[in-house]
Amino acid sequence: MKNLFISLFFLILILIPETSYSQAEDVLSHNTSLFEQVAQIAPISINPYTSVFVTAACSKAGFHNDFVSTHPFYNNWFVLILFGVLFLFTLIVRPVMATNQLTGTLVKVDNWLENKAGIVINALVILLPIFITKTPQDSEIVYQAGFISISFKAFLILILSTYVLFVIMTVRLFIDFLIFLSPIPFMDSALQIIKIVLSGILVVVSIVSPITSVVITVILFLISLIVFRRVKRLINRVTYFIVYPILNLFRKKESLLFNNNEVSILVFLKENTSKFKKGSLLRLTKQSDQLFLVNSRFLFGKKEEKIQFSSSANVLQAHFKTTISDQHLIVILNRSYHKYIDDIASHLNIKVSNKVETQLSTEDGLLSRVKQMFKKEDITQLKDI
Repeated sequence: MKNLFISLFFLILILIPETSYSQAEDVLSHNTSLFEQVAQIAPISINPYTSVFVTAACSKAGFHNDFVSTHPFYNNWFVLILFGVLFLFTLIVRPVMATNQLTGTLVKVDNWLENKAGIVINALVILLPIFITKTPQDSEIVYQAGFISISFKAFLILILSTYVLFVIMTVRLFIDFLIFLSPIPFMDSALQIIKIVLSGILVVVSIVSPITSVVITVILFLISLIVFRRVKRLINRVTYFIVYPILNLFRKKESLLFNNNEVSILVFLKENTSKFKKGSLLRLTKQSDQLFLVNSRFLFGKKEEKIQFSSSANVLQAHFKTTISDQHLIVILNRSYHKYIDDIASHLNIKVSNKVETQLSTEDGLLSRVKQMFKKEDITQLKDI
């Protein structure tokens, strides 16, 4: 509820016209470009690649409003071609791969990366026109960082729109993951097609009636905000045990186990602690021979909890995960750490009770290695973690 009030406060602050407060018509007229900007959030939140491709295609085809037709991002042939390729990927490759749960793990990685891309796309949509065509006037309040200068109002729009987009896309990703874990065949493939169609429809709405698109965005945001906290645990589970192991195939041992020459391992918290809730993704760090659970929070600094493993602590390794358990603390490691378990146990000064040998051939392709990493039983087991 606190986040909701903060978001509404910023929205009101942004929408207040700079020269007039008397008429609702003045507000709408003054903020026409703002509505056209925010109107892009709804289609981006559903499918960023489709949203950009369809918007750019409409711009080049002459079906646009002033915002889209003059925007340096949408009115660009390179963007049209690049996102056209990404659109074909989402239209053809994703649904095919999603028909199988094991190859569907790669689709979930792509969905997760697409969420990150959506945040970047939103920032480009808001900031690119400012950097190319506008320099803040001397009378404006600006944020300056090197050669970058941005008005206070544009900064608020960027922060608020990023937060709104993040919340909506997180819940959308939750639906993706929920269907991925369901035993119903072809549901994941159907969802990919539905997102493409829905995103395309929302693009048309954003061009024809930006205000309607903004209303849709606000409704999506409010619904998503209500369930946001409840969906985080499932998001964390699939991200940690499915997405990260695949991405970590391209990372070296030093980046997985250390940060600034100190032990720093990403763990999944199985049970509540005094400061953190179960299902959290935390860093298990070792600083001057002391162990901490650390959560680095954007804009709010680090939250830490000092821990200590007793002599009864042990490491229990299985094909899908590794469990480090003590009397009052249970954390789980994903498959990325399997071959480094002896090093981890040594750094944490705990014993390994059970160890499995799982070697992936570096000569195999990505798809073959992913199939070796996961079994169908692992997906079932993921629901119970």
